[in-house]
Amino acid sequence: MNRTTARFAIYAGTAAGVFWLPFHVPPFSDVFSISQVYHFNNQAAIVALLAGLVLTAWWSWRNPEPDSSPDPAPAADQQLGWWPLLAMLAVSGVWLTLVTLASLRAPMSNAIYFVNRLFCLQEGLKPHQDFEFAYGPLMLYIPAAVRRLTGLSVNAAYLLALWLFVWGGLLMVWWVVRQARTTARDKTVAFLLLAAFPGINPELGIEYTMTRYTCGLAALVAARIVAEKLSGKWVWVAACHAILVAAVFLMSPEIGLAFLAALIAYYFLEYRAGSTWLPYAAAMNVGMLACLAMLAPANTFLSVRGFGAGSNNLPLYPSPYLLLYIGSLLVTVPPVLDEAARAALGSRRSSGVFGTLTVPFAVHAVAMIPATLGRADAGHVVYNGTAVFLLALLMPVSRPRPAVPSRRSPPPDSPAPSRRSPPPDSPAPSRRSP
Repeated sequence: MNRTTARFAIYAGTAAGVFWLPFHVPPFSDVFSISQVYHFNNQAAIVALLAGLVLTAWWSWRNPEPDSSPDPAPAADQQLGWWPLLAMLAVSGVWLTLVTLASLRAPMSNAIYFVNRLFCLQEGLKPHQDFEFAYGPLMLYIPAAVRRLTGLSVNAAYLLALWLFVWGGLLMVWWVVRQARTTARDKTVAFLLLAAFPGINPELGIEYTMTRYTCGLAALVAARIVAEKLSGKWVWVAACHAILVAAVFLMSPEIGLAFLAALIAYYFLEYRAGSTWLPYAAAMNVGMLACLAMLAPANTFLSVRGFGAGSNNLPLYPSPYLLLYIGSLLVTVPPVLDEAARAALGSRRSSGVFGTLTVPFAVHAVAMIPATLGRADAGHVVYNGTAVFLLALLMPVSRPRPAVPSRRSPPPDSPAPSRRSPPPDSPAPSRRSP
């Protein structure tokens, strides 16, 4: 079986496992879910996609690509400029202004949920302890801090916080894309495509902003910078990493779990590459996180457990955005995991479009599969699949392209023909011959 046939068989089997098999698997628990109304089991679809991912990675391991040369080093001037970020900020500012004018007197849509919880917070109640809140507490405490600093009403302070979350998320996307090892043109195209949906899609809830969905990737970039700047100072590295983990968990518990899995992958690969001091930082980090977990309210992960059990899930159909997500996942993540395994076995640092963060980004993408295939509408798929689409946009353009020899110039490995000497296999020309 050749490479193309094998991949097509794996992709077709994965598609059947994601879109057809869950209709024939009974639900694992009784929860409020539209999927159960249609007798669709989202957990079975998640397991099928993970199985297809593992099978694709195994095939990549057994059948490596013929060209496995490392990615070229980026040029010094190949940085993403400011103008794409400013353009997206201006575009998003248009609908943010319209949303602000439309809901300044009274909250609308998803803003009603947050404004109600802000009033609970104003009365001295605590999220996850005195009232239900489905997201990280920072999504409440930041608007509350805006209200205290500005003296605005609760609704106006929430709208101002919405501006901060939308623009802060676009800034995070720009910063993460900026770390890629490729040309400025490729970075610009990738950023504009990633920021197009959140930049032009009006939202009234801060839970649907890139600040929530990109904070894990941005924290990974910050974690690498800290580890490189404070190399060997494991106490300080552990303290900074613990702050990053706590901040991501406080923003979104499910994103925090994905970030923690990606950070563990980063620790392991760096240790295998020679950073023998990182296990001390990891152990100290685990200890501090255990203390934070004991201090957290008992219902902190209530929404994560509920969504994980199938609550509010939607049945999956082969829609264009789901096919794009699953195809991007199966094409980009298995080669990254294959290269990471070879790097770990060879005790070397893995390479890729994001350098040592390419594998953690892929692990982050895998960890977000349950959230993506849970309530799988277009918005949740695009937002939760940010890491997948980021790798899919930048990995192909980062691979070195073989140079095509010119017809006028000889191949680089062949000697240049001399006009004075004949080719070695041809007879010497005779002076008497016409």
